[in-house]
Amino acid sequence: MNNSQTINIRLIFFLSALFAALIVLPHYLKYHQQDFLIFLTINILVVVSYRLVTLTGEWSLIHAVMMGVGAYTSALVSKNFDISFWITLPLAGVVAGTVDRSGLFGVQTPQAFRREALVAAHAGEPE
Repeated sequence: MNNSQTINIRLIFFLSALFAALIVLPHYLKYHQQDFLIFLTINILVVVSYRLVTLTGEWSLIHAVMMGVGAYTSALVSKNFDISFWITLPLAGVVAGTVDRSGLFGVQTPQAFRREALVAAHAGEPE
């Protein structure tokens, strides 16, 4: 067995053990610990997506804005219509995906930190 096969077997074992632990772990944690792990997982996803965006040479915060739109949609629908989170989660993704981002170009770049660019973008004027 060569070195790459050994590494692949170890990786498969590690990922299997991690997956099994993630399935069993919520049954043994208190509510506040589960809540903390959920926030931790969400933040890890945001950081990984930001890292992916910066590796491509772009610099944008639009993925964070779209995550906020989805989270806000999910929270409002869950609270106001008493619908399960698991149903509102895909709905939030659909709503975030249908937001018109053509007018947001001025606020998704570093220039958004200039007041004039923000005002122009919200007024619908080109920069």
